[in-house]
Amino acid sequence: MEKASWESGVTLILGVWLFVSPFFGLGDATAAATWNSWLIGGLVAVVSLFGLSRPRVWEEFVNLAAGIWIFFAPYLYNYSGVADAAWNHLLVGGAIAAIAAYGLLQRRAFNRTTPA
Repeated sequence: MEKASWESGVTLILGVWLFVSPFFGLGDATAAATWNSWLIGGLVAVVSLFGLSRPRVWEEFVNLAAGIWIFFAPYLYNYSGVADAAWNHLLVGGAIAAIAAYGLLQRRAFNRTTPA
């Protein structure tokens, strides 16, 4: 499974959105929300670029961990009461984690059906 997939393209878009969302008021409510958006959004975008050029399984694991982190960050850093930032992180983090998990499942299914 060496070709780029739609998963990398979508997670690239989500990572870029996460990175720029504080500039649109979705994450600038607290310093923790802003820094999470910048750091995790940048990480997801860079890892997804690697996935577009040459897909590897480690990229899916990194995006899965990043998606889970950003999903729970509103509760870990106590900005869950800030609706815009919290919902943005919940939705984008959940989507990144779900897409990465799907990619891992697809890779596993591909490896099971491919003769050795």
